[in-house]
Amino acid sequence: MFRTLFSRTATAPSSLSRFMGTAANMSKHGIALPPAPGPKANYLPYKRVGNTLYLSGHLPLDDFGELLTGTVGKDLDVAMGQHAAKLCALNLLASMEHAVGSLDEIASVTKLVGLVRSADDFVEQHLVMNGASDVMVQVFGPDAGIHARSAIGVNTLPLGMAVEVEAVVEIKPKVTRLHTDDPRMSGVVDDGETVYLSGQVPADFDAPLEEQVSSTLAKVDALLESAGTSKKNLVSAQLWLKNMDDFGEMNKIWSAWVDPENKPVRACVEAPMAAPGILFEVMVVAKK
Repeated sequence: MFRTLFSRTATAPSSLSRFMGTAANMSKHGIALPPAPGPKANYLPYKRVGNTLYLSGHLPLDDFGELLTGTVGKDLDVAMGQHAAKLCALNLLASMEHAVGSLDEIASVTKLVGLVRSADDFVEQHLVMNGASDVMVQVFGPDAGIHARSAIGVNTLPLGMAVEVEAVVEIKPKVTRLHTDDPRMSGVVDDGETVYLSGQVPADFDAPLEEQVSSTLAKVDALLESAGTSKKNLVSAQLWLKNMDDFGEMNKIWSAWVDPENKPVRACVEAPMAAPGILFEVMVVAKK
């Protein structure tokens, strides 16, 4: 049926694996990935939403595309069921790598759901699923690899496969920093989901309030656009005025600028400014 029979219990991962990259962990455990599988029907192998990657149920396919079929507890024993679960895990890893470029970009394995095609009296689905869980811990280490899990016995699976496993994993956020002339801070920080702007001030400190507010908000527009978002996605805004007596004039300009259907939460305070002549400063947060 299959050339290799794996033992029931995988070797516990060394505590050093948490400090090693995924490639080193895979080499240590003799793990090689098959080609990333394609869908077998009208669905996607995976879909990314923000920094969460949802992976469809993956099949126990080997490097040659052969499918391990059969019923655990009838045609297959626990060890072969574990082997099927391991093959599912390897295909999941191949899809993760295809989705994000490198398994080192995976922050943690959140959850596995395993479906085990079982004989009526078979009750060791949890042991079968260890074949998939052990691989995740071996590759990602005992911190990032450990996960929530379900192991469910079913009477049949598509194509007669023995095991099917789906997964949810978290991707490391990619943080982009756009620096300013001030080495102590970044002008924009983009973590892939949210954009944070440092306090923005007008270019001309000698300009009147109306021009200072308008030019500063134009800078905010440009910075948000450079980060792939806009004022329509504002979440919060912090406004500073040198003199609160200017609130009415400032608020009129702000109200004309902000998207009326997507107003952010906002605070406005009177405060001393960083340089003489500055009358207005704004700091915003926006979603991508």
